[in-house]
Amino acid sequence: MRNMELTVRGKWVFDNCKNKNEMVEALDSFKEYIKNIPSEAKIVHNSDDYVIFQVEAKDKDDYKYYKKKGFNRICQ
Repeated sequence: MRNMELTVRGKWVFDNCKNKNEMVEALDSFKEYIKNIPSEAKIVHNSDDYVIFQVEAKDKDDYKYYKKKGFNRICQ
């Protein structure tokens, strides 16, 4: 069993936006990104512009799946 986590920063959402339409597009894209986070992921930290999701990979297949979703192994 391996714990894995994904860190999301809201600060990066609007980095390249120059107008309102670009902001709306960025939010739509960010919304899709959030929707693709597995439902079993739990939020373990939510402050200071950071949201950290954590999952437990039970086997090698889980590990590969979460890795493709952007999760990284937690070094302990």
